Amino acid sequence: LSAQAFTGCGEQKKLPPLNVFNFGQGCCGSSTRIFEFPMYYGVPTEACDPYTAGDIGGCPACIRAKGIQVRDPVCRAECHPDAAAKGHTRRVVKAIQHELGDTWFSTGDTEGKAVRNFRGEDNIMRAMKQYGALGCSISVPKSFTDYGGDGWTDEGVFVDVPNNPEDKAGSHAIACYGWGTTPSGMKYWKCLNSWGTWGASGRGEFWIQRGVDKLGLENSDEKYGSTLKPGYESMTHPSENLILHNGGCYDVQIDVNDVYTPGHVGRADPPPPPPPAA
Repeated sequence: LSAQAFTGCGEQKKLPPLNVFNFGQGCCGSSTRIFEFPMYYGVPTEACDPYTAGDIGGCPACIRAKGIQVRDPVCRAECHPDAAAKGHTRRVVKAIQHELGDTWFSTGDTEGKAVRNFRGEDNIMRAMKQYGALGCSISVPKSFTDYGGDGWTDEGVFVDVPNNPEDKAGSHAIACYGWGTTPSGMKYWKCLNSWGTWGASGRGEFWIQRGVDKLGLENSDEKYGSTLKPGYESMTHPSENLILHNGGCYDVQIDVNDVYTPGHVGRADPPPPPPPAA
């Protein structure tokens, strides 16, 4: 599936005729709400919407998420023009929430539609085995941005631990899809970034040390996760009444039986509420 489409879904205004609703801010830095987008709209294939971000000062989703009024959704309603010229058509796979996870976050206005949060090395590995790649949150030091620099081992694993708290460049979301061990015995996660040609193979690929909560990726610390603000009992509107903390990995489950070729992107009707308990 297209990582470009998934990470590029930004906040949208309710503009006619699409009436696109607000989701996470895509590659600008997001929240768990970005996972609501594939639940409603689906994600196209990599062949239809390939990786196209470059080192040009930010992707279009960031520009659109910061208030420029646009009529088109950030996630394309059609294939990328180059892909369309090769005969690719837009087929999308929709996502559903699943039950495996340590904690959960509500992703929208309908309570019960949730994104699962995985914390700790074993839990993240277990989730990857069952569901594939996960979205993960990290705190980025400046040494991380210099791929292959002083913060990286000769085997290509990021290991730096900044001594200066002011060295933090910001929080960031990445995709992690596997793990391994170097010849010297260092454990690592296999991950993907979204900074154009940064990383191995010019596609954002990189390794980060595993088993030590590097940059908060595994985050087994109890201070991470989510807590309700005082006076709130509902998790329906996380942006308003939840205190969210960075860390850990997140996922929704792909529904392999819900693959279709839509005429245009449109929001599905929400499921009916469950019957009242007896």
